[in-house]
Amino acid sequence: MTHMTGLIEHLEHFLGRIQGGGPAGKTPEGNVVSLAVYEPVSEGGSVHYSTIGLSKLVRFSIAEGGETSTELLMTSSRPEASSVMGSILVQVTGESLESGEPLSAGDVIGPRGRMFDGSEMEAIFVRAPEHLPEAFSPLRVGDQDIQFLWLVPITGPEAQYINEHGVGAFESIVKQQRPAFEDVHRQSVI
Repeated sequence: MTHMTGLIEHLEHFLGRIQGGGPAGKTPEGNVVSLAVYEPVSEGGSVHYSTIGLSKLVRFSIAEGGETSTELLMTSSRPEASSVMGSILVQVTGESLESGEPLSAGDVIGPRGRMFDGSEMEAIFVRAPEHLPEAFSPLRVGDQDIQFLWLVPITGPEAQYINEHGVGAFESIVKQQRPAFEDVHRQSVI
């Protein structure tokens, strides 16, 4: 099984059938990373977006030794957020490729102003895709481990709280309140 075949089969197994997509960014060498949009698994279910190919093009060293790579993921329970969600994933992917710095769980991007109409979300929080089954991440394809990172829209006050108090303090609040991160119109936990 090739890297891309194994990755696509895995993503479609957990996220639904790919229904569309396009380019998400380019490496400095000109290699293209794709954006995929998935059909909801169930009627009225969440729509998922992911990169495809980032893991093949960008690898980075990890503290334990060796290399790992990532693919990025966003999820929305609001159909009206669809076009914006894909645009955000493309922008964040492009910025990461351009900077050469991989994203890590706990990173905060922004705030950059309101991202969705009628929503307080202004920043992105990078975390493990805990809304999906444990078997989703990591994925082993050949000799490569692929980590999936979930880009979660958050409010300005949430971003400020993470920056001031740390990821652990924010995750403790998340564990207590269990916000619906898939809903871009959710209330802030701060």
